[in-house]
Amino acid sequence: MRLIRFRVRNFRSVIDSEWIDVERVTSLIGVNESGKTNLLLPLWKLNPAREGEIQPTSDYPKGYFGQVRDNPGSYDFIVAEFALPLKLVGEVASLTGVAPDILDVVRVGRDYENRTFATFPKYVAIRELASSDLAEQLEFARAELAAISPLRLESSLHPVLVSATTWVRKNPRKQEPFASSLSSSDFSLKRFSNLVVISKKRVGVQISTTSQP
Repeated sequence: MRLIRFRVRNFRSVIDSEWIDVERVTSLIGVNESGKTNLLLPLWKLNPAREGEIQPTSDYPKGYFGQVRDNPGSYDFIVAEFALPLKLVGEVASLTGVAPDILDVVRVGRDYENRTFATFPKYVAIRELASSDLAEQLEFARAELAAISPLRLESSLHPVLVSATTWVRKNPRKQEPFASSLSSSDFSLKRFSNLVVISKKRVGVQISTTSQP
C-alpha cells in the first residue's frame, strides 16, 4: 500500500494538522520545536514494528488532558489514507460486490483506546431503500431459504424462517410485526421477525413510503 495523505488531531501539541498530502518524497520544514516530530510520531504509532504504545502523559494534548483521559475512544489521533494495489482491490471487490473504483483507497486510523479502524472513503452506505426494492431483496432471500434442504436439527426452524421472511416482505413498514397477525403461542416466528426489523434499524436502512415510478 502507498500512503497518500494523513491527518493528525489532538496529539501532543498538534490540535488539527488538516490533511497532509504525501508524495514519493515529502519534506517537513520548520524551526526547532515547531511540531515536526509530533506530526510523524502518530504515523509510526499507527502500525509500529515494535513498541509504539500510547503514552497518555506525553501523547494526550495538554490543553484538555482530562477530556481525552475520560473518553479516549472518541479521539482518533491519526487517520491515514492508502492507495491499495490492484490485486487487493480486485479481491475485496469480489468479496463485497462493490465496484473496484470505490475500493482503491482505504482510510485507516487509531484512537486513544488503542483501537484501529479501516473504512473506504469513496463508499457511500445506503441509508434509504424503496419498499419495492426491499420486497425484491426479501423475496430473493425467501426463495433461497425455501430451496435449502435443512439438516435434521433445523427441520422445525426452516419453515419458520421462510414464513417470517415472507411476512416481512409483505409488511415492510410495520414496526411490530406479528403483533396482531399471529397467536401469542407462535413465539419463535414473532421473535425472528422482530430481529429482522431490529437488524434493519441497526444498519441504518429506512423504508421509503413512496412507490417506484
